Amino acid sequence: MPKILPLIVFLFSIILFSFIVPLGNIVRAAETCSNSGITYSPNAFPADPSDLTLHFTINNPNTASILNGKYVRLHFSTIVVPFFGDINTEPVLITGNTFQINPLNVTRESYAGSADRLKIGGRHEAVLNWEPDPKKDYIDFCSGISYSVTDSDTCVVDPNLPLVIPPETAININFSGKPNTSYSLVDPATKFSLRDATTDSKGQGSFSNMLIPGTNGDKFVVNITTSDKARIGVSSCTTTPVIKLDAKTSKPPTLTPGSVPLPGPGTAPGTGTTTGAALTCTGSNCTKAGGELCDNNEGIQTAIGCVHTEPQKLIKDIFTLSLGIGGGIAFLLMVWGAFEMITSAGNPDTLKAGKERFMNAIIGILFIVFSSLLLQIIGVDILNIPGFTK
Repeated sequence: MPKILPLIVFLFSIILFSFIVPLGNIVRAAETCSNSGITYSPNAFPADPSDLTLHFTINNPNTASILNGKYVRLHFSTIVVPFFGDINTEPVLITGNTFQINPLNVTRESYAGSADRLKIGGRHEAVLNWEPDPKKDYIDFCSGISYSVTDSDTCVVDPNLPLVIPPETAININFSGKPNTSYSLVDPATKFSLRDATTDSKGQGSFSNMLIPGTNGDKFVVNITTSDKARIGVSSCTTTPVIKLDAKTSKPPTLTPGSVPLPGPGTAPGTGTTTGAALTCTGSNCTKAGGELCDNNEGIQTAIGCVHTEPQKLIKDIFTLSLGIGGGIAFLLMVWGAFEMITSAGNPDTLKAGKERFMNAIIGILFIVFSSLLLQIIGVDILNIPGFTK
């Protein structure tokens, strides 16, 4: 065992390196564009816009070096249209720190009417695709890109709506919108209507005694849209609150319909802080399984400490834990070898075995140190993998 310890540590480092480096693309695909240093404007447009051009700026030099000379496009995958595929914009070549993409310039592969679909009032979310190699297909680079189009049927959800309720609880979901207009409460999973409600002459509406579906720990996105079937799945309201089902919470008081302020003119729908694509949660004990969040809600508290859920930080956690385990094992073998030498009582075989175990443990620690240094040099200086820092 002592003779092969350096080989085991070395192979472990190589395997870990081969696992982390290919994850560079996966990390970029999972993180938001803001985390990658990509910002854009504007994020709101008037009703029936003739131009939807988004102006992008790359603020992160690592991201700029990775995307330079590559083609990118917007991929709208959250718009669910039966019998049709997703929508992709025409690719744009990155030649600097700024670029523009107009969602109305869709590819030939997108179905007929894609451009009109992206002009519908409401919130539209997209992922930035990139072409890492001309011989390969486009893959996700980062997410979190969205814009809103002002809708004449804009609605506002009651700001007093309870966001944490017990399972099997029926509540009134009050809202305001265009007078004498039919709205639908859309199931975030199926994108179909759960309940219809029509506003009165003052624009007040309510989904009365609505039983929120789900079990303990589930979240329900309050997505209200016009009953026009072409708009199913696109929120008409300025916010899309998230209701969490928590068995520890008492039943909230019943809200009385008719007290929701009407939406102001020119309000851009879909500018809320929570959506079905990116649920947010505040406070403790608010994971789906009832776990406790930690580190600014970026991880889950476990017996070994805070484990991050963001892929980039999770890889760091795994890498740090692996180095700690490898170093701990090597230290214990050093102690074992030293103990054998001390207690050898002049036995040459035991003394030799202790020396070999001690020396191999030191070599193993050196392998760990230099493999970590190698990963830092390759990850930061050569490949510029986002999240790798010295």
